[in-house]
Amino acid sequence: MNRNENENDWITWLSLPLPEDVMKHKWHGDFAAMEQAMDRRLSGGLSDGMRKRLLLEKKIIKRLPGNYPLDREDACKKLEEAVEGFRPEELKKLMDEDCADWIYIGGEPHFRDNLLENLFKTRPDYAARRRKEQEESREKGFLSEAIENMRTEGGMDLTIRLRARLWFAREAACRPGETVRVWLPIPAVGAQVKAVRILDDGTGTLPRECLYFVHTAPESAPQRTICWEVSWQPGLEFLVEYEYDIEAGYVDLWGEDGKPAFRQSRYACFDAVTRDDLAEQPPHIVFSPMIRSLTNEVVGEETRPLEKARRIYDYVTKKIRYSFMRSYVTLPVISEYVAAGGKGDCGAQSILFIAMCRCAGIPARWQSGLYANPGRVGNHDWARFYVEEYGWLYADCSFGGGAHRAGDESRRRFYFGNLDPYRMPSCNRFQTDFDPVMRRLRSDPFDAQSGEAELTGEEHERYPFESETVITAVEER
Repeated sequence: MNRNENENDWITWLSLPLPEDVMKHKWHGDFAAMEQAMDRRLSGGLSDGMRKRLLLEKKIIKRLPGNYPLDREDACKKLEEAVEGFRPEELKKLMDEDCADWIYIGGEPHFRDNLLENLFKTRPDYAARRRKEQEESREKGFLSEAIENMRTEGGMDLTIRLRARLWFAREAACRPGETVRVWLPIPAVGAQVKAVRILDDGTGTLPRECLYFVHTAPESAPQRTICWEVSWQPGLEFLVEYEYDIEAGYVDLWGEDGKPAFRQSRYACFDAVTRDDLAEQPPHIVFSPMIRSLTNEVVGEETRPLEKARRIYDYVTKKIRYSFMRSYVTLPVISEYVAAGGKGDCGAQSILFIAMCRCAGIPARWQSGLYANPGRVGNHDWARFYVEEYGWLYADCSFGGGAHRAGDESRRRFYFGNLDPYRMPSCNRFQTDFDPVMRRLRSDPFDAQSGEAELTGEEHERYPFESETVITAVEER
């Protein structure tokens, strides 16, 4: 690899099919033989695109087995411990019903470590058999109160304060004195975020002799981060604390008579539509024959932009079931993956919604960051779409789909056009570089939610790390 080459640029080639001899080894889970097959091809003459695709795949298969740490015995043991009356033969049935994510490793099925969480979230019959009683979530209460407030008042304004930190999972991976860069996401100003204040940039906790620089990306950065460059010492921890003002407006796009009851307000956003808002963005946002056919089927003869977007939202929230997914970098074309399999997590559902909207001629954008209510902070993704009469609107397909599964049609309708105020948007564009650029393949080349870290210099290594974000204050303005 050229030391100035950005490995994240290889991502556009992710949808390029792998040679059949390579794929045979991959689906059997013989990753050593697969790597040998790729090395043989890389030693010969290849197009630049195929070279990058194979180099990318070599990195993917180093990460893929770690996404599936449970063998069949481990999976059955976890299920037997957590599910009342579970029998080993049920696992095969869950595999057949595509409710237990698995791959072959060495010719044997291996499962995700979040097998239980996914099952309890998506299968009410298994949730009812859970051995330990679940504490009643406070999340629904916060959301119900916020949604009702927004409907009554036309919107809701909050100031939210968060504290994020990152540390290395294996300190031995770094050698003292080596130069390391670390990135953590922070709010981007624009759309619903009106102001951001950095309260602590973490420099006070880093030894002066090891800190080279700290850089805060511009407020309008498409994937906004704060970045530290340091000379590595064991025990370093990186942290940032910030607060931001968020304004969440409400619009009723349904109306009692089926017609939108739009209320124009200071919350309306008419930022200019760009060419990117209607374009393909390989590998995941594409107008492939599958996506074109699905979009035409769902939209039908409808010509009104709002109604086309509504039909797409209805399809995703009612027909695509929620499911946790492995790392996005291991999936070739996410929009097709979701459409073909009928399942996906919040980001995958958003990608399908965006791809179908753009395919139907509706400008659409990605937005993501954190869901941060007073009781919980977690990664989350959603979408925005543009209708000329109303400006930029929101669509949270996973929250809408969750409401549909719960039989709450009012809440499902809310998330077509609106978002609750408990959001920290750090990413306003899918699949773009950090500032400063990270050159080694990121943990997530498409998004910025949990942070990133790499060794700089000729090797440009990316190191495993852990991170967490906690909420320290929420105030209504």
